[in-house]
Amino acid sequence: MTDFRPYQRQHLFLLVGGNTLPNYVSARLLAVAQGNLYLIHSSGTQTQASNLEQQLLQDGYQVELRSLQDADSNAYKIRELVRGILAQIPTDESIGLNYTGGTKAMSVHAYIAFGRAKRQTLFTYLNPRDRAIMVDHANNPAEKLPISAQDISLSLQTLFQLHNTPLADETPNSAHLPQLSGLLAQICSSAQTSTQWRNWWYQSTLRYAEDRIFRDFIDLSRLPLKLVEFIRDRLSNRNSRVKSAYLAQNLGFRSVIEMSNWFGGLWLEHYTLACIKTLVDSHGIADVGRNFKLSVDGTYGFEFDVAFTRCYQLYALSCTTSERRKLCKQKLLEAAHRAQQMGGSEAKVALVCCNLDPESLKAELSTLPNPVKVKVFSLRTTVNLTGEISNWIAEDIINDLDF
Repeated sequence: MTDFRPYQRQHLFLLVGGNTLPNYVSARLLAVAQGNLYLIHSSGTQTQASNLEQQLLQDGYQVELRSLQDADSNAYKIRELVRGILAQIPTDESIGLNYTGGTKAMSVHAYIAFGRAKRQTLFTYLNPRDRAIMVDHANNPAEKLPISAQDISLSLQTLFQLHNTPLADETPNSAHLPQLSGLLAQICSSAQTSTQWRNWWYQSTLRYAEDRIFRDFIDLSRLPLKLVEFIRDRLSNRNSRVKSAYLAQNLGFRSVIEMSNWFGGLWLEHYTLACIKTLVDSHGIADVGRNFKLSVDGTYGFEFDVAFTRCYQLYALSCTTSERRKLCKQKLLEAAHRAQQMGGSEAKVALVCCNLDPESLKAELSTLPNPVKVKVFSLRTTVNLTGEISNWIAEDIINDLDF
């Protein structure tokens, strides 16, 4: 844990870029409580600056938006904007410039403006690779201030609000039937039981629009034995052939359609969520949930199947029970693109699937023009998903020495 108090300033200048997460983290760490924040932005980042302003106001800061309009590469106008703000700040009050966001011209000429003003200024930058605040010193190497989960804890609600995509109140963060989803994961790890399960699923359901729905009566005897035992323990009727509505009620589903969706693939989201929730306390996970339906800047909606935050980093997991390589690749690329939109370059992405060759799928993505760093967890090769996710988090733990 780093003591950021000696580095906090009464007045902090922030250069707003396309992703405001680094700005938000820098503000939280480098501004005093209820401090004054100046968000310098261009016409192209007006929306991002406004979203950031709203969140910082909720956190109790005093916030001013200062626009360069279309002059984000105009050296004179950048320096004049900064000079004008500095002229209004009493000389006995502390100031800082965090130049993580914005254009290169904004960073360079804002820096020059502070130098010409001859005001003692703390110059900082958030280094995503080291997950640290870098503090500039005139005659010495930059000082590194590591950021740990003890220094800042970001909720999913806050992260998504920075992109003007607030979560619905009913966004679920609980796993339904975690024991049953765990049994399904075990069954899908074997070719024999996985085939038996899939055959039963298609024999027990009818196509309904783009999905499948259970028939009126279901034959439980064709299920793998572990599932038969689990389900029968929850039924007073010990017959092998049961009404789907009766089964849905006894398994805690509100309808046959809801049960059909769960058995049709949503169980994997619930299983993944249940695994992550066992790591919350030991791994410093700030927030976790599933089924996040979002949109960014008016684009079509997309969904994070399961997501969690640790420190200020977003971990996004896409889930599919499919073995098909094309679908797995499509879901993984979509998740990677959207996670970086929401969480920046520090976002982490994984796919939980049933693909038979996950390493090959992962290797293929690394050869793309813009390589995507991802994890692929396949139930066909992963014995312990909880352990795999724990190791995934541990790979990225840079600054948490007490983990």
